[in-house]
This record gives sequence, C-alpha cells and structure tokens, in this order.
Amino acid sequence: MSKNIIIAGATGFIGRRLTSRLAEYGYSIIALSRNPEKYQKYFNGNVQFLKWDGLNLDHWPPWLKEVKAVINLAGENIGAGLWTRKRKQKLLTSRLQTTRALVAAIQQLPVKPAMFIQMSAIGYYGNSGEVLLDESSPAGKGFLAELTNQWETAASDISKPGIKLVILRTGLVLGKGGGMITRLTPPFRFFLGGHFGKGDQWLSWIHLEDVVRTFQFILENNPAAAIYNVTSPEALPARDFFKTLGRELHRPSWLHFPELPLKLILGEIARETILSSQRVYPANLLKTGFEFKYTRLTPALQEVFSNQV
Repeated sequence: MSKNIIIAGATGFIGRRLTSRLAEYGYSIIALSRNPEKYQKYFNGNVQFLKWDGLNLDHWPPWLKEVKAVINLAGENIGAGLWTRKRKQKLLTSRLQTTRALVAAIQQLPVKPAMFIQMSAIGYYGNSGEVLLDESSPAGKGFLAELTNQWETAASDISKPGIKLVILRTGLVLGKGGGMITRLTPPFRFFLGGHFGKGDQWLSWIHLEDVVRTFQFILENNPAAAIYNVTSPEALPARDFFKTLGRELHRPSWLHFPELPLKLILGEIARETILSSQRVYPANLLKTGFEFKYTRLTPALQEVFSNQV
C-alpha cells in the first residue's frame, strides 16, 4: 500500500505537527501551500511542497497518483480577528472553496486515494449547555455550527466515487507554539487570569499530540465509523479549566469576566467561543481502541509549558 499522503493546510498549527509526525513514520508527504519556499526548509526530505492557491487544481492532479489519502486541514483561523460580515464570509469561503477544489481534483483521477480525511470542529454542535454530545448528536445553531456543517457537506461529495470520507471534529487544541494557549496564557502571566462568564460552560479540549496521533491511527487502522470527536474524554467546566491553567503557570485564577461586557465588546465571537458550552465525548474514537496519551488536563498542560515556565 502506498504511503504517499497529500495534506492541504500543512503549514498551520495542526498541519505542521501532523506533517512532521507522518514524515517521521515513513510517509511521503506532498504539502500543498501558497508559500512553499517559506516552509520547505523546516521539514525533512520526506516532505515535498507544491505551490497551490487553494482554487486552481489543473496543474497538480498528477501528484495524486498512488496516494493513500488526502487530508484537508485548510481554512482561515477562526480566532484571528472579530467576526465582521466580511471576515465571516472569508472564514466560510476559505473552507468551502478549498474543499470543493480537492474533491473535484480527486474525482478526475483514474485511480482514487483510499481515504479523504476532512478536519472539522466541535463548533458543529453549537452552544449545548450540559448535554453530553457524541457523534450522533445533531448540528447546533449559530455561525460556527453553520460553518462546520457546510464544510462537512462540501466534503461529502467525495464519497460518491467510493473513497472513504472521515470527518474529525476537533476540540480546543492545546500544544506548543500556537493555538488557543497563545491567547489564553498572557493574562495569567500578568496576574490577570480568570474565567469568562459564569464559568460553568463546558470546555472540550485535546492535546496536539493526540490530535496528530488520531490522524495516524485513522490512516493505519481504517476504523468503521465516518465521524470522530477528537477531544479528551475529560471535558471540564471553564472555571476548573482556568484554575488548572493558572496552577500550571504558577499564577492565580481569580478574575471573573462578566458575560455582558464580553458580548458587547466582542459580539458573536464571544458568544460562540469563550462563552459557549460544549460537553463533547469521543465515543467513536474510544470504541476503536485508540489510547489517548493525555486524558487529564494537568499533564497535558505540563507538557505544553515544559521548558517555557
């Protein structure tokens, strides 16, 4: 079986670590990037970059011959800026256009890859309060729910030629060098740490290492399910999450940021991210026998902050 993998979004926070890990395990990676010259030097010889604008697919379908899988991580950063109408449209189109282009390219090939892995997010479930969510739970309401729903739908056309579609709904990803941790830690370092809103909203997190291990596990074991929640089995109320974060940074978590000013200042992005409650359980992933490296928040954060604090 071919060990050639194409990754769209290989230079993002998750993509960089995933690309490195798969290359370490002997996979040959074709990384699609708008700026290949910028990133090629950071990876070993098992990673070859191909310039791609996310839209025009005419020049690269030959690279897909004898490919085991295509992984799509591409999309604008959800947390990078307020959700103006223009910004929301960019978040949506960046995902839909890239996904549709990948699907169209694959459908043109005489020999199809065995698997298409589409990243999504637990924003799919919307603000769900205390409800314990698994992969069978319905889509929620709000911008993130609509965005992820459309993103997954765009990928669903890939199943028509007989390729297995796998959707991974990731939670709050914790890891070195990026993600939400880079935004959450600065207030704590200046003794301004605390929780947002009432603090009873559920946060479903996952360590970056377990994210990339999930991708590899899916590639190598081809489990039966098509949708997986990629979160730790231990979701936490925000109050507990931030207390643990403060403890690992040796800082207090004593401030309370009320909902109303957050909603007035940040608007929709506050309601659907830091104030939203999603108690997600990775039922399908656990059924496969996948073993998490980090099931508890404390050791996960200790790894993130090792050599940093």
